[in-house]
Amino acid sequence: MAFIAFLSFLGFVGCLVGAIVSVAQKNGKHKKYFILSGAVFVLFIISVVTSSGTSTTTTEATDDSKTAVVTASAPAPSKAEVDAQKKAQVDEKPELKRQQKLKLRLN
Repeated sequence: MAFIAFLSFLGFVGCLVGAIVSVAQKNGKHKKYFILSGAVFVLFIISVVTSSGTSTTTTEATDDSKTAVVTASAPAPSKAEVDAQKKAQVDEKPELKRQQKLKLRLN
């Protein structure tokens, strides 16, 4: 969405310049340029609002009888961080299965 915001800002500036030039030349196209610049400006505002740059991350921590849900606002993780988290989750799965088997054996 940031890319769309950037393009719409450039479009707004371009249409505004075109409208000013059209008024100076008195060729009658200024009305179209002003309407188009207003529409592109609205698109710019919408895309800026929707791409706030923060995301909500939910983490669940489970213990035998307790469940805690922590919600925090953080910037979007990079690709390297996402890959590292996926690898950590894959590495944890065998350990969790082993712990569950031990609990079953003890009961």
